Amino acid sequence: MADEIKSLIAKLKEVRTYLIKLGPKRRKGEILLKKADESYVLFSTFSSVLAIISDQVKLGKSDKDTEKNINELSKEFLKLYEEVKKLCEVVEMETFSLKTALGLLPLMTDDETVTQQLIDNIEYYGSTLSEAACKVKLINFVLKSRLSQAGKLKLNESYSTIGELIQDMKCKLLAQKSANSIQTKLQQLRQNDKTINDYGQELSQLFVDLTISQSKGDANSYKVLKPLNEKMAIKRFADGLRNRRLSTIIASRNFDSLKDAVQAALDEEITTATTDIIGTYNSYKPRFRYQGGYQPRGHLRGRYGRGYKPNYQDNRYRSQGYSQQYHNGDRKTFYRGGMVARGVSQQKRNHSGGYHNHQRGFYRRPQKHGVHMLAEEQETEQNNPCEDRGLSENQFFFGTNHILIGGNSIIIKLKTNNQDWSWLIDTGATISAVKYSYIRERNIPITKARMNIKGIGGSLESIGFTKLKILIGNELIEQVVYVFSSLPCPTAGILGHNFLNKHKAQINYRNKSITLSINQNKTITLQYGNTLVQTCYNFKNDQNQLITFKLIE
Repeated sequence: MADEIKSLIAKLKEVRTYLIKLGPKRRKGEILLKKADESYVLFSTFSSVLAIISDQVKLGKSDKDTEKNINELSKEFLKLYEEVKKLCEVVEMETFSLKTALGLLPLMTDDETVTQQLIDNIEYYGSTLSEAACKVKLINFVLKSRLSQAGKLKLNESYSTIGELIQDMKCKLLAQKSANSIQTKLQQLRQNDKTINDYGQELSQLFVDLTISQSKGDANSYKVLKPLNEKMAIKRFADGLRNRRLSTIIASRNFDSLKDAVQAALDEEITTATTDIIGTYNSYKPRFRYQGGYQPRGHLRGRYGRGYKPNYQDNRYRSQGYSQQYHNGDRKTFYRGGMVARGVSQQKRNHSGGYHNHQRGFYRRPQKHGVHMLAEEQETEQNNPCEDRGLSENQFFFGTNHILIGGNSIIIKLKTNNQDWSWLIDTGATISAVKYSYIRERNIPITKARMNIKGIGGSLESIGFTKLKILIGNELIEQVVYVFSSLPCPTAGILGHNFLNKHKAQINYRNKSITLSINQNKTITLQYGNTLVQTCYNFKNDQNQLITFKLIE
């Protein structure tokens, strides 16, 4: 049996030698198929011989030396057979195709992402081309038709190899980012008002940029730096989370992948949504005195324990807090226009003994019980809220399709999920909220999540949250809002600090307008009193001067 295997090995060696001498260019067609069939017949014969030997071993008709010799011969035969199989494989090498190149290689723009994609696709397509002439065609095609005018000026007119072209494109067309500045930005990044998903994506992009910048195109350096930087990014993600409890949970799990840490934080936030999401800016809680003693800001102010009920029709409806005044001998209650998720506000005691609130401005607490003095312009506006409007105080005033004003409250009317909804603007509310009835009527899906909040309307528990598509001017944005069974406001819901901060809102009470930033270069102003929707574009010219131009929609 051993002699038969040796004979098969000798024949298989002849097949291998013939294929090697034939060469890759002539190794095709009927000759290749014939040699492949010969090798397969030899392999079938070897399998039959091996089966007979296996039966003899089971019956105990062979000694150990024979078995050892057969094992060595079998390994040699199988090794030869694998080599012959590789030689028989037909590899079709690509030739340059204009149709393939047009579909694969994008046209270069000022966007660096497109430039990087162009470089990667050139590198891949070049690896599939076998002939030097085809590679020259690819180089000429890229230089003549895929580059922008700026790219053509920066690169040479011709290149001898694809590798030289790619190296020059990386050096001259891609911005070289500073590893130190990226690392500093990564270490300082925090969640603040971002969602966990946005925070994770921004951190992930910084992690990728840092690794690429440090490795400088060296594959070995990249393999070493990637796990180290990812560990650092995971730690930064956990430390920068707004919710301290969630931060501790993520840090304790020792994730190896940043995407796993982000997903775990998202899952944990949904399953254990609590009031930690609200009021995380400052632990200081100034107290406001009224009948019934002191109570922290964020609780139900104006609740006197004498069957207090908000009066929406009170013609002294104000949005600048409550006060106690005597009118015809009777005590009247005024309450805040913002009615939900008040939480802890950013307030600091100033040097002169006053208090500061980002909505009210500086104000003092005088000796008179229950009355707050606002900033001068706000106090004037509160005393005469409708002086310059020529309208009665007990109405909501409809100016245009966008801005509605009642007292000092601002209500905006925006197209939400293709329908006109009214929203109360509340700079003191940490989150945005919507009534469940509006969601149910329009069959909008809700993600279940419990959240307990306290505000002017008392304590409320959310049903869940959803994403709404809001049209601002001609820009469609997405906003996460929490859904409540009821809200003590006359609108569909409330747009709180997370919405206003995200779009860098500027509220002008005198001009009755709201300016929202859509992106870095575009702002939209919604104006009360006429149908003006103004869009501003900002850009810098060659002299680094800021240029602004406006469009009226």
